[in-house]
Order: sequence, then C-alpha cells, then structure tokens
Amino acid sequence: TAMRLGTDATYDRPLTGALDEAYIYASALDASAVAVLYGSVSAAPTVTPVPTSHLFEGSLVAYYPFVDGTTQDAHHTWHGTPETLATTEGRDGGTAIVLDADHGDSVWLPWEVVRDLDGDADRTVCLWARIDEWNGGYLFHYGGSSDPGSYAPTLQETYEPTVEETAAPSYETWVPTTAPPSYVPSSAPTPRPTVPRPTYHPTLGSSPAGDATRRRRRLTHDEQTELYASFGLRVGTEEGDLVIIADSTQAAVSLGRHIDWRDFHHFCLTYDGPSRGGNSALALYFDGERSWQETIGLDTKIEEGRWMSLGMDQMMSYPLTAALDEVYIYARALDASAVAVLYGSVSAAPTVTPVPTSHLFEGSLVAYYPFVDGTTQDAHHTWHGTPETLATTEGRDGGTAIVLDADHGDS
Repeated sequence: TAMRLGTDATYDRPLTGALDEAYIYASALDASAVAVLYGSVSAAPTVTPVPTSHLFEGSLVAYYPFVDGTTQDAHHTWHGTPETLATTEGRDGGTAIVLDADHGDSVWLPWEVVRDLDGDADRTVCLWARIDEWNGGYLFHYGGSSDPGSYAPTLQETYEPTVEETAAPSYETWVPTTAPPSYVPSSAPTPRPTVPRPTYHPTLGSSPAGDATRRRRRLTHDEQTELYASFGLRVGTEEGDLVIIADSTQAAVSLGRHIDWRDFHHFCLTYDGPSRGGNSALALYFDGERSWQETIGLDTKIEEGRWMSLGMDQMMSYPLTAALDEVYIYARALDASAVAVLYGSVSAAPTVTPVPTSHLFEGSLVAYYPFVDGTTQDAHHTWHGTPETLATTEGRDGGTAIVLDADHGDS
C-alpha cells in the first residue's frame, strides 16, 4: 500500500490545500533537528517591491534605483552622469552604487531634476545609504550662490580629487557651463575587496540626541565653505552626526552612536514651503521616523544648467565614501506617513537558507519531495510519486507548491 498525501487509505477524506517540501525520515528527529529543518525552509517575509507606477507618483520628479550600477532615472529620462559606477550589494540584495572619496566618485543629476525645487518650493529627497567613512562628505547637494545676493557660476569642468578639506575655490577658477562635470577617473573604480567588518559593539550609555546636540546656527564668513542659498545633506566628522544645509543655515543633528552604521539606513529631507500653503517646516526623517524638525524660511537659488550632485557638494569638494541606493526626489513635502510607507516598501528581506544539495540529516532521510514545477519526483532517491505532476501555486519560499482540491479528488 502506497503512502498518500492529500487523502487517507480509503480515499474518504480528501484535502483541499497546498503542500510543499515533504521530508520523510527513518529516525525520530529531535526538537533541535526539527528547528533546523523549519528554519532552512521558512519563508522570507514579503518585500513590497517598488511598483511600476512609482510610490506617490503624482509629485515624483525622479527615481534612481541604481540597477547594476547604472544611474538611469526610472521615472523620466533624466539620467545621471557617469552612466555607471562600481556596485556593492544593496539594502534588498540588489545593487547599490559605491562612492569612494579617494577616487572622487560622485553622480550628477540633470538640472531638470531640481529646476522646480527652488525658492521656497516644496521638496523631498530620500535615499538609502551605508556610510563607510564619517569624513564630512555630501549625500546630496544642489543650487547655491557664491554670495548672499547673486547666483554662483555653474560647475567647473575639471576636478582634481583630494581627501583633504579645502577652502572654496576663487571665482576665477569656475568656468560657467551647462554640461555636467567632465571629470571621469582615469580608470573605473573597482569594488573594494570584501573583508569582514569589525564586530559591532554599541557605545554603552548612548542615548538619542537631545536639544543640546540638535542646533541651528548661522554661517559665519570663515565657515562659509558651502554655497549660500543651496540645499543638501552631508555627514559629519563624528559617527552619527549629520549636517543639513538650508540656504545660509546649517542644522547639526546627532543620531547617536548606538546605531549599527555598517548597514544601509534611510534618510529623507523634506521642506513644506509656504508659497503652496505649507508651514515652512524643514524635517529630517531617519529610518522612517522624524528625527528633527524646525521652521525655516528658504529661498534656494538654482541657475539654469546647474546639476544636482550625489556624493560631493556643488563646488566639487567634500567627497563621500559610502554606498547609495534608491534615490527618490519629489516636488512636495512627503508627510510622516508617506515617508514611513516609502521606508517600509524597500526594507530588506532576511536571507532564507536554501535546502542544501546534501539534504539535511541525510543519514536517515528516506525521501524528499520539493514539488519543483509541480512534479512529484523524489530528490533524494528515485521513489517518485503518482501522478507525475499536479497544479501549482507559489510555495513558501517563492518557488512552487502543489495544489490539492478535494472536489477533484487530488492526491
């Protein structure tokens, strides 16, 4: 008498359901073995992909997923320069781009991306980043004027990469142009070799930053190394510190030392401009939650032809060492709930350990039926089932499972 799945020996109790991963052993697995078997084939939580009709598409200006290291805009066709960069594994197992300050790596996004994000216009810039060095580098930056009353010239055409912080170049060194920066490293940067990162040990006694570490200050003349009337976000020189650039105001925000910065984290900077009925709120969101907010009047200056930069500032200084992924740019201030949706939609799924070729606890394994493509083949021996195939549905790991319908007498 054959063993049956989906009914009993008398065919009187058919089952309606879906089956997957049938293991049969000639030993009694103990609790720890059952736990291993369960964990090896447990389903990964569903990751909501970014839909073809992008999230909050009505106000979406551009979206850069950096697929295979390309800098293409998946929403319009406002592609970045250079066309490709070195890659690393992204926050969801895909690809993210690698920026190395020593190579002067950066991405420049066309003027069309930011042309309507000037003055006190609503705006949101969101991205995922893994910060590799806290060197003062820019996550993003656009706009600006070299003095409080006039526009600055556009991007200089050449750039000599340096890891040292330098003063702003003089006016004579800038050459107005409507083209993107022409600097390209002599050879494409290669990904850094994969090496284990040091074990993470949180700093004991750390706590979320209070008012004392969240401060807003006016730039003095000596501190004016950023452009006036620009907008951006850069990392600080201490782990966990960020600096918001909002016209001639800097806001320093400390996110704390208790965060594992070896992972990707989500950053969103929003501004709710008064000209469209907003309350002038400038807000920073970190990993889906608001970390800082202040009321600030903005008048961001953007000269036609000035591109947005990722990985350094508009004067081609303050390069960033990091990995970037999933850059979204909106022409409105996303509210807290929208930012939370955007953060949650691209969160990474835990890794699922596949069933190894040498099956688990193989010494006592009698048969194993993974039901690949609906077949009833035994993947361990050759004791295949009958019928040879059945209808399928999506299985517990995204593969296939067989479907049993009691009305059809499936078994």
